Amino acid sequence: MTTCRLHPYEEWTGVRVEYGRTVLIIDPGRGKPCRFGAARFAGRLFDRADVCLLTHFHHDHYARIRRVDADGVVTGEFTAFLMERCLENGPEAIPLEPYGEIVVGDVVVKCVPVEHTCHEALAFVLEPSDGGGPVVLYTGDWWESPDELVSKVSRVTGTVDVLVTEAAAVLRDDPGNLWEQMKRVADMFDEVVYLVCRSFPDVVDVISGAHGEDPRVPPDDRELPGILEAAGVRADVATGTDGPVVTVNPKIAVGVASSREVPLVVPDEMKPRVVGDLGYAGRLLTVKMGGHPTPLDVIALAEELEPDVLVIRHSSPKNATDVKDGSSVKDVRIWTEGLMDPGPVEVSG
Repeated sequence: MTTCRLHPYEEWTGVRVEYGRTVLIIDPGRGKPCRFGAARFAGRLFDRADVCLLTHFHHDHYARIRRVDADGVVTGEFTAFLMERCLENGPEAIPLEPYGEIVVGDVVVKCVPVEHTCHEALAFVLEPSDGGGPVVLYTGDWWESPDELVSKVSRVTGTVDVLVTEAAAVLRDDPGNLWEQMKRVADMFDEVVYLVCRSFPDVVDVISGAHGEDPRVPPDDRELPGILEAAGVRADVATGTDGPVVTVNPKIAVGVASSREVPLVVPDEMKPRVVGDLGYAGRLLTVKMGGHPTPLDVIALAEELEPDVLVIRHSSPKNATDVKDGSSVKDVRIWTEGLMDPGPVEVSG
């Protein structure tokens, strides 16, 4: 019989999972380090793992990744590409294709593709390699229907004993919402600069369709063409700074928009960087990109999967409490900023 122990690694997304002597750290994010419930660990020993798992390339999920002392990072193929491009002297990536799996010590790690506001995001299913113990599902960030996610998970496992998931947003976005926002920009402006997230290059397809012409990439942005090619983005792009311009470089975006005196369109999460750090003072339009489940979505997911334990990460205290109050799961733990239930989760198979 294998026992599985889970600890919060930090106060936002990170979870430390132990199966016997095998240790995994998932999504070591931006929160303060956690040490409660782990008194037997001291200092860097808590950061040691056989491997790190990364669901997607958003900074709040990998902010502390260099702190983890592991033999590589298991992640998706496109996220592995972004790690190599964007994390200087970062850890080695171990890419998995959708529904792929890898054996790490006493654990089989299986990945399931999920929908989020980036080109690639994964959930991870963990189970003992001998089949004799509890199964953990770590969803990462997701915004599809609970039924769709359950259908995907059922391809790799028939049971979930511990569900670790998030409840970050009140309203869930949809692809049509992004299209409507970009179409509204295109209807107002022929000349505009778009700052694109490296992890969400698909938006270039949306921009191309909204404007009805090929976006231009500034000559100084040598990174975006490679990202588009690796992601299989269909839109053609031309080199230049006229018409609709797309770039992944905030400095280039601010420079082109300022010199041409045209509006700059940015994801809302990048507004502080553009205004605060780079001092952009021109016309600025923000695009809202949520991409998270509602509390009702999380409750419905748990109803379908019927785990013994439900762990809420990456959430506001209110949303997490709403999930706990509305869920039929008897053992609900909240591990998120402002509301941390002390103590680890321990489940035996």
